[in-house]
Amino acid sequence: MFIEFSETVEVPEHRHEEQWELALAGAVDLHCDGTTTRYESGDSFVIPAGKPHGGTVHAGYKALIVFNAPDRYKLKS
Repeated sequence: MFIEFSETVEVPEHRHEEQWELALAGAVDLHCDGTTTRYESGDSFVIPAGKPHGGTVHAGYKALIVFNAPDRYKLKS
């Protein structure tokens, strides 16, 4: 999916299936295992299935995200 944030958002810790993310613009701070890593345009990261994580998504962040969960999102007509 493509996602874009117009405001800064705090994402609480959660977990789900494997996630691959490619930052296209802006910045996101990923909180995982007690550390914070900033990803910016051109960076990518993988979050393993079931791994607790959260983050600070900064205004202007745009990303392409792929979840290893075929039925996570249904097609819209």
